[in-house]
Amino acid sequence: MKSTLKYQKRKTLTLCSALLFFASACICLNGAFVQCEANEVLRYSCSNQIYEAFEMQRLDEFTKKTGIDIDLTLCSSHMAISRLMGGYSDIASTVQQLLPVQRQSGLVETPFCKDPLSVITHPGVRVSSLSDNQIKGIFSGQITNWKQVGGDDAEILVILPDEQTGLYKNFKREVMKGQDLIYQIKTHASTKVIEAARHFRNSVTFIAQGASRRGKEGLKTIAINGYKPGDPNYPYAQVFSFVTIGRPEGPAKAFIDFALSPEGKEIIKSRGMVPFPETNK
Repeated sequence: MKSTLKYQKRKTLTLCSALLFFASACICLNGAFVQCEANEVLRYSCSNQIYEAFEMQRLDEFTKKTGIDIDLTLCSSHMAISRLMGGYSDIASTVQQLLPVQRQSGLVETPFCKDPLSVITHPGVRVSSLSDNQIKGIFSGQITNWKQVGGDDAEILVILPDEQTGLYKNFKREVMKGQDLIYQIKTHASTKVIEAARHFRNSVTFIAQGASRRGKEGLKTIAINGYKPGDPNYPYAQVFSFVTIGRPEGPAKAFIDFALSPEGKEIIKSRGMVPFPETNK
């Protein structure tokens, strides 16, 4: 069962009294001026992973800078796209790529950062590094005991997010190369795997690096082929994107411009992620 958390966020930027007589405000973002009506609201369906990574700070900074209020709904990437297509949102954020049929229907994808996929374990797991093949063996059910990879003689407890989450789909595509995943525990939301891994001994799971930075206390991050998330040669990553119907306009364009501005990129970098277009350099 999918669970959607709705969170209404209303903040009004305090302006000097003279500006209150005007019906609109002219905002400068990243060197470009965007005309926005006073008291405008951006309806935003946001991936749980992306919100946990940095949206609390970014939304606050955006509202302070522009005066645009945010009507925020937190949900899976799949649900965020569905809400956008249903007319319930002006913009969505997602950790999964659009399908060709979605692009053909008029959805436009704007990538804004690249985030490592972290493999994390309960702190009691006495393994610090695994190879790419060992990761595939663990999550496919071929390796079932930590002793098989140099750890204690203990059964491995695999925790997965729901199959409909972007995190699950990305891991299956990028890490498992389409191979089925075997698990003992499944959470309804991608970010809930962090809490589960913290409480179940001998557990292993995966999460976006940006999301894990906020709640990874009491957890262990596993190196893959000797590399930690953030290292140039770390093998696992996913791309975060904004999605709009057609080219972004109005508050949606203002929000994307802010995310891609130097200020927005600093927020991304502070969470250990790489902003676009720098990932192409």
